Amino acid sequence: MNRASSCDVHGPPLGTFPLFVTAKVKVTEGKYNFADKKVEDEKEIKNGLKNEMFTKFAPDGIRATITTDADNKNITGIAVTGGGKK
Repeated sequence: MNRASSCDVHGPPLGTFPLFVTAKVKVTEGKYNFADKKVEDEKEIKNGLKNEMFTKFAPDGIRATITTDADNKNITGIAVTGGGKK
């Protein structure tokens, strides 16, 4: 189990809560499309969540868009959009 912090752009942080990662989680580098107002997947991140990007990152964290299943219980996709650099 991993913990995720979430914040709403239009309000205060929602706090820390447990989320489970599915075995087939899709981990990609993403880019924000300003025209569609959505994050688009660009390329798959080698080794997924075991990539060094997730084990050694800057103190301010990594910016990513997390996609969950219909019940909002399991993470099915992670699109990294910034951060993580020392």
